[in-house]
Amino acid sequence: MSPRFTKSAFLILLGLCALTSTARADLILSVDVATSAASNGRTLYTYTVQNLATSTATLASFGVQVAQAADLADVTGPVGWDVDYVVGDASIFWTSSAESYDLAPGGSLVFGFTSVLTPGAQPFAGIGFEPNGDFVFVDGMTTGPLNAGAAVPEPASVVLAASALAAALLAKARRRSIPSGAR
Repeated sequence: MSPRFTKSAFLILLGLCALTSTARADLILSVDVATSAASNGRTLYTYTVQNLATSTATLASFGVQVAQAADLADVTGPVGWDVDYVVGDASIFWTSSAESYDLAPGGSLVFGFTSVLTPGAQPFAGIGFEPNGDFVFVDGMTTGPLNAGAAVPEPASVVLAASALAAALLAKARRRSIPSGAR
């Protein structure tokens, strides 16, 4: 009785499997929020964002959708991260100012603010980069300032708010890959 596959056929099949398998790249975040009473009737929101060790990308930007009446104040973020928020905005984003400040897999950072509004379900978004420079995006739900009785927003709405930020981050990534003397 002859073997079902010859060694050559097995190696060809193995090669085809290797060519058709896809490598999965991900930005995998855990977002924990703590809320507490702050001064003047405001609510303090503290976000601990962890880039899980199984992630293959660094986190370069983190944002939360907020109600336009949120009136955010006392905004805090990690050293080397810039904040993008003006009173009346529907989201707040923190973005690392340099690749060296990006959140690597296995690390965590803390972001925060106070608001006049009480907590409710709100979308978040994370934007990062793979080691080869490819842009990655992740979104989900967390807790943020919400108008009482407001409908829970869909995570897809954060995608629209993040589109301009994504373009800026891509431009930033391209600048990172150009030696400083070549600019």
